[in-house]
Amino acid sequence: MPIYEYSCRKCLGRFEHLSLRPHEILTEACPRCGELGDRVYSVTQMKVFHPFTTKNILPGGSPVTVKGPGQLRQLEAEHHVRMMDADAPPPQTIPTIGGGD
Repeated sequence: MPIYEYSCRKCLGRFEHLSLRPHEILTEACPRCGELGDRVYSVTQMKVFHPFTTKNILPGGSPVTVKGPGQLRQLEAEHHVRMMDADAPPPQTIPTIGGGD
């Protein structure tokens, strides 16, 4: 889970927040004064995509390994599915031992 840096609007202090859904959380309460803080973006911040295998995209439940966000968007569009709803928790992946099903 990524940790993001925030800057307080009132006391101008900096603080960090561990985010389960970073794409939605752009403000957080300052632990020092309670005022909202805005997320600080930096050039060194990078997005990491962890490849995963799923059976929830292709017809018939065939497994497909998703290696990047572009491929995921393309598969979702081609097969008219969404891997994650905006209100859903992040997907959990469970490694298979011995080759799966």
